[in-house]
Amino acid sequence: MIELTDILKEIIDYEFVLCNNNHSMNESPVRVNSIPTELFASNGSNYEYTKYIMENGKLVGNYKDYKIYQLVINNEIIDIFVYNELAYIYFKYKLNNNIIQEITIWQNPLTLGLFRDVMFNYYLDKFDGVISDAVHSTRGENYWKKLLNKAKESGFKISVLRDNSVKIPIANINDLDKYRHSTLYKFVIEKSK
Repeated sequence: MIELTDILKEIIDYEFVLCNNNHSMNESPVRVNSIPTELFASNGSNYEYTKYIMENGKLVGNYKDYKIYQLVINNEIIDIFVYNELAYIYFKYKLNNNIIQEITIWQNPLTLGLFRDVMFNYYLDKFDGVISDAVHSTRGENYWKKLLNKAKESGFKISVLRDNSVKIPIANINDLDKYRHSTLYKFVIEKSK
């Protein structure tokens, strides 16, 4: 029989090895300041929060092995991807004309790349596009650069939105560097029509 303490010890040892070997996550979404980090800081608090979501949110579907629970609060949608009663993705967004306006993203740091997969194979199947928030950390920009690269390779239109009104098409992914570190610009991915 496998004991819960053995599983938790293995997870803690793995996290300890990651930290001591100076492995750093150089891509978001891992942790985002606008989410109370205590919700996901440990498996225990993650479990408690997830139980609350499962009891109070609406089960809206599945993605692979994950159950998707949703809360809607003041026109903001929060989707939580749950596996074995733990949250692996927290995604808060608004919808405007079938386009997602990203607000906050968190994914479990041990599942790097999971949200990128979910974005292309779940959200962009359902919606016409996604717009980033306007505040980008270095990790957030790395995440978006990978997302935009994949979008370009997959035939999506990519652009930069300046001042929430002017779309600047991006022909070359390297052109994104001139829009980095500015709150005037948002990244945009849209289905080609």
